[in-house]
This record gives sequence, structure tokens and C-alpha cells, in this order.
Amino acid sequence: PTQQQRNHVNVQKGIEFVFWMPSKRHVESSPLSLTSLRPREPGRPEPNADETLVYARNLAYRRPNELAALSPERQFQNLTQNLGPFLFEEESFGLLRFWEKNWPYPQPRTEAFLNYRHIDGAEPQILLRCTAQQSNSDGVCNGEVYFPSDNLSFRLAMLRDGLPRWRESVDAVRSLLKSWTVSP
Repeated sequence: PTQQQRNHVNVQKGIEFVFWMPSKRHVESSPLSLTSLRPREPGRPEPNADETLVYARNLAYRRPNELAALSPERQFQNLTQNLGPFLFEEESFGLLRFWEKNWPYPQPRTEAFLNYRHIDGAEPQILLRCTAQQSNSDGVCNGEVYFPSDNLSFRLAMLRDGLPRWRESVDAVRSLLKSWTVSP
């Protein structure tokens, strides 16, 4: 904390943390110095192919009327209202992939961004945009997550190759937060 923050109650609108999946282990390097979501930490071996960092940002308990622009539903509506029509494909890992029907490229899987959302009625609500893998870096998925049953909202960042295990990552964020929660 800064000098001004010391010895005071400091109210934050949300918290953030980064951790390793699937172990949920804390990151030993400063998140500010990380240049990859699969870094090699000092004193540790090279990460396995299934080990990756997950970022959880802007975590806060928000009622539905407090979500505003952070709502995955609202962001989906904003994204699709002036475009379309859209095509949807349910993926084996439980998300709907969507793209504009008149996308100029012949195969929707080759586009620069891949968009995913939750299946209607499912929890959590999620909206992800994934970048394509570049020759020098991995593709990344970013987006908003909301657990209506807990009123828990956060922004998620993870590697695109972890997309089939997205549910494990968002459940890990929720379980870590709950494990740190202290009853009043």
C-alpha cells in the first residue's frame, strides 16, 4: 500500500488476483512483470502444457441492477444490436460461439476474433472475445462473467487454448474468493 493507504480503512470497488490453473496456486512473480500467461517462474520448472495463468479483475458483489455495462447480457446486446444477423454454434464445452452471418471470410473459425457466450438460462453468464494465436504469442480470451446466484461479477483473462476448461477457471475464481471471505 502507498503511504496514504496505510493505517486507514481503504474501500475498493473491486479486487483482482492472478493464479495458476489447474492448481489454483498463487503466482510467485509480480503480475506486473509477466509477459505471458504461461511464464516460467524463478526456481520452478517450465509449466506443463495444461498449466496457465488466469486473471480475475474487478471482482465485486453486484446486484443485477448494479451491473450496468459489466453485464455479459448487456454487452452481448450492445455487440449484436447494430450488426447481424448472427449464426450460433454450440461448442462441446458448453458455450455458444457466434459470428456475423455475412462475415467476409469463408470459414468463421479463421477470423481474427472468436466470440462466445453462455447458453440462455445457464449460470454463470459469460461473454468472451478470444484473439487468434499469433506466431509469437498465444491467443487470449477476455470477457465478463456474472454468477447471478452469488451476485458475483468479474473480468476474466485466460489463454485461448484453455477455453474448453473455461468452467473450471471461473469456478476456481469463485471458490478462491469464497475461501478468503470472512463472515462479519
